[in-house]
Amino acid sequence: MKKTILIIMIIAAIVLPLTAAAPTLNIQKAAKGQFGAGVNLGTNLGAAVKWDNKDWDLYANIGAGYIGSNGFHFQGEVGAEFPVYQFEIENQKFDVNVGGLIPVGVGSYGVDLGILATAGISYDFKDFPLTMYARTGLGVVLLFSDPVKVSFGGSGAIGAIWLF
Repeated sequence: MKKTILIIMIIAAIVLPLTAAAPTLNIQKAAKGQFGAGVNLGTNLGAAVKWDNKDWDLYANIGAGYIGSNGFHFQGEVGAEFPVYQFEIENQKFDVNVGGLIPVGVGSYGVDLGILATAGISYDFKDFPLTMYARTGLGVVLLFSDPVKVSFGGSGAIGAIWLF
């Protein structure tokens, strides 16, 4: 159990400064609404919602973590991300984001709770309120089975959010 607590503290020490730090760049975002809904394809596969703040974004996803030979896994997650860099390809601006994610799931093996550090790229369309993204994350997950286990966790998804 001491190893579990130590691993969680190390991951938290890495993730929390990334998600709590004030942004240092002046990232220009397109004018659009603050709230959005869409689809998340990956881990997990399901519905996505987003609150788009000027300096950071809060998002949540709910859906299937996986379906396959290992059984079914239903997962909900909430996360925050900050733009840390912006680059252009043919006058189109892309944001590089970092943040943190907390997934909670239930499946054929029991319940799990994790904390992940995330990184991704997002693109806001200029002419209409749509954001597309690709995001990946790594961290640690507690598996509440018999006995309780600690495992490395991962996440990866692409998606689209319609802002209104």
